[in-house]
Amino acid sequence: MNGTGENEKTEHTKNKWQSVPIKSGKRGNNESPTLHQKKKQIVIHPNRFDILSDDDDDLQKTCTDNNIAVNEEEDRNIPKPPPLIIPGVYNISEMINTISSVIDKKDFSYKSLKDGQIRLMITNIDSYRKIVKQLDSSNVSFHTYQLKQDRPYRVVLKGIHFSTSLEEINKNISSLGHKVRNVFNVKSRITKQPLSMFFVDLEPNANNKDIYELKHLNNAIIKVEPPRQTNDIVQCYRCQEFGHTKTYCKKPYKCVKCNSMHPTTLCTKPSDTLPTCVHCLQNHTANYKGCSVYQQLVRNKPVLTNIRKEKKNIEQQNFNSLSNGLSQLNYANNETINSAEQSYSNVLKGTVRNEQNTMKKIELLLEKQLELTNTLLNTLSLLINKLCK
Repeated sequence: MNGTGENEKTEHTKNKWQSVPIKSGKRGNNESPTLHQKKKQIVIHPNRFDILSDDDDDLQKTCTDNNIAVNEEEDRNIPKPPPLIIPGVYNISEMINTISSVIDKKDFSYKSLKDGQIRLMITNIDSYRKIVKQLDSSNVSFHTYQLKQDRPYRVVLKGIHFSTSLEEINKNISSLGHKVRNVFNVKSRITKQPLSMFFVDLEPNANNKDIYELKHLNNAIIKVEPPRQTNDIVQCYRCQEFGHTKTYCKKPYKCVKCNSMHPTTLCTKPSDTLPTCVHCLQNHTANYKGCSVYQQLVRNKPVLTNIRKEKKNIEQQNFNSLSNGLSQLNYANNETINSAEQSYSNVLKGTVRNEQNTMKKIELLLEKQLELTNTLLNTLSLLINKLCK
C-alpha cells in the first residue's frame, strides 16, 4: 500500500526472520496496555445438614468438576486478544522458533498475508502480553490493536454548559458509582469554539449502561447518548499507514510531509517546498483525504455504505424514468391540443387514435415503474440478507 522514498534502505533487524526499513528518529515510549485479569475461584461446599456420604472421593470429584466448569465458563467470556500484524517476514521457521521460545506452540497460530505480512493470533492475554513485550524489546516491526478489556465505555453528555469544569463533571459522575477515566469538552470542527457537549470515558464495568438513565447533573437537564459512528478510516501518525493507530504501532517512523524515516515533529523540510506522500509519492501530505490510496480504501467500504449507494442509484433511476414518462405525457397532450386547431372532421378521425396512443404510453410507464419497484425490493432484500449472515 505504502510508497517508499528514494533514500529508503532495507536491512535485517536484530532477529533473523524479518527485514524492515532502517529506523531513524527516537522510538516512542508506547507500552502495551496492561490488565490484571483475576479469575474468581468458586468452591462448592457440601451441605452440612445433608446425609453423610460414605464415599468422600465422589464428593471431592463433584466439587472439582464444578470448579472446572465455572473456570471454563469465565474463560469463554474473556475476549480473545487482538492479532499482531508483522510485515516483511522472509523466514517463517525462525519466526516460529522465536515465538516458541517465549510461549507454548499451542498458544498461537498465524496466517500468511500478501507482501510477506503475517497475522499472528494469540489464544490468551498472558501470552499476548509476553509476545508484545518480546517483539518490542527485539526491535521487531509490527502493529496491533487495543485489548477489548482496556477500551473505555464512551458516552456523550449533552446540555451541560461548556464552562463547567471537567473535575466537577468527573466528581458528580463518580458519585453515582461509575469510575471515570477521562472527560473532555467537544469543540466545533469549523469554528473551534467549545460546545455544550462532553465526551466521558468510563472504565469497563457491568453498570456502564446505567448512565443512560441520567437526566440531571449538577442542576442541568442533560441527555446521555452513545457517540455517533464515523465512516472515517483511521490513520497511524507514526508510520502513516491506514487501519491502526500510533498507540499500538511499533513500525518505523514516517514523516507525513517529506516521506523520510523520522517523526513528523523533527522534520526540517522548508514550508515553501512541496510535500511528498508516503502512499502515492505525489505532491501532498500523507494525511490528504484526496490521496488516490485513501480514495481506493473509501470505495472498498463495508456493505452498509454500498446499500446507501445502491439505494441512491435506484432512486435516481426511478426519478429519471418518471421524468421521461411525464415528458412523454406532455408531448401527447400537446399533440391533442394542436389537433383542436384542425377541422372538425380531422379531429373526429384523430381523436380515437390519440386517446389510444396516450393510454398505451400510460400503460408502458406504469409497467416500467412496477419493474423498477420490484428491482428495488429485490436488491434491498439481498443486501439485508448479506448483513444478517
